[in-house]
Amino acid sequence: MDKLTYYPDYDAKKGVKLKTIDEKIDYLQSRILKILINPLKELLSVRQNSNKHWDLNIGIVTLICEGLSGLSTYYKGKGKGTKFQNYVNDFMSSEFKKNPYLAKILWKKFRCALSHGFYIECCAIETNPHKYIDYDQAKDKLSLDLVSFYKDFESSFWSFIKRLKKQENKEFRKIFKTRFDKVFPSLVH
Repeated sequence: MDKLTYYPDYDAKKGVKLKTIDEKIDYLQSRILKILINPLKELLSVRQNSNKHWDLNIGIVTLICEGLSGLSTYYKGKGKGTKFQNYVNDFMSSEFKKNPYLAKILWKKFRCALSHGFYIECCAIETNPHKYIDYDQAKDKLSLDLVSFYKDFESSFWSFIKRLKKQENKEFRKIFKTRFDKVFPSLVH
């Protein structure tokens, strides 16, 4: 078998069939690295040397939010904003777990606002903040440091993969397998 491309259509044409859950986990891990983590690192690097960095900042946040949304479907399976919020609270900075409402803001005012309206609703991404997460309760405004947000996302991804690879997480692995088989049927049937 030739080397995997991690583009499902091309890999399926080569006859790739992923039989075990561990093969599926490794495939998704490599795919996310190829199409999300590595490109985000490149964008973060490019934006530092670009006079259009504000435009890149919003694109980076959009990709991170969509990455969180996508990973949440492999974690909890169902429940639109709920699964996203569960993923954020369980895998991202402990600040989200301390105040679960922040995950709801991240879902609604960042992820949904960017996905459906192409803007961040009354919240902010900062590039020179004094801290990663700054929440003004009076204004219901969440501000996030862009680079810290990316690092937290990447760390959450590795924690997610590590937990998924543990054999004793049977229910988690079952949800993952069901979702993987649905998303990538040409690689499993």
